[in-house]
Amino acid sequence: MRTILLPMLIAAAACATFGSGPDIKGRYEQGLDAFTAADYGTAISHLDWVGRLRADESIGQRASLLGVGAALDPRNPRRDFGAATAFAIRLRDSGDGWTVPLGEALRLLVTEVASAQARITDAESARDQAFSIASEQRSLLEKQLRAVAAERDALARRAATLEQTLAEREKQLKDKDQELERIRKIVRG
Repeated sequence: MRTILLPMLIAAAACATFGSGPDIKGRYEQGLDAFTAADYGTAISHLDWVGRLRADESIGQRASLLGVGAALDPRNPRRDFGAATAFAIRLRDSGDGWTVPLGEALRLLVTEVASAQARITDAESARDQAFSIASEQRSLLEKQLRAVAAERDALARRAATLEQTLAEREKQLKDKDQELERIRKIVRG
């Protein structure tokens, strides 16, 4: 088994050394095409591979720069701040004069955007919770208003009944007063 692995490792190292291994430029182009087509997962995968393999070369630095863009693109439904940070750090650490400040600036921007996104998510959650509480309060108020309206209607019916009873008793009292006056006239008269 050992004798089989050693030649395979030597062959793999030779392929990488002489360029007959994976096609770096081809993977870079595939990543760029995928990014252009908004296939962010594929783009990030290819660009990450090229960026890792050729971090200190121009093609690797461009792959890392494009990787930051693909990972942060607002159209990317799975925005990946971790991947964007890794790309930016790889760009910064590549050691080229222009990549150091740009990579650090991009890393800081990713951190800022991630923080802003977290604040937005928290604010949306708080808003949703406030709407939920307001909805519950509105429901409770509506229930209380229905109870008060029902009590008002019951009191209105009771008041109408009492008014009718009072009117009947006033009529009876008036009839009795008239009967009493008639009886007084007969007794006096």
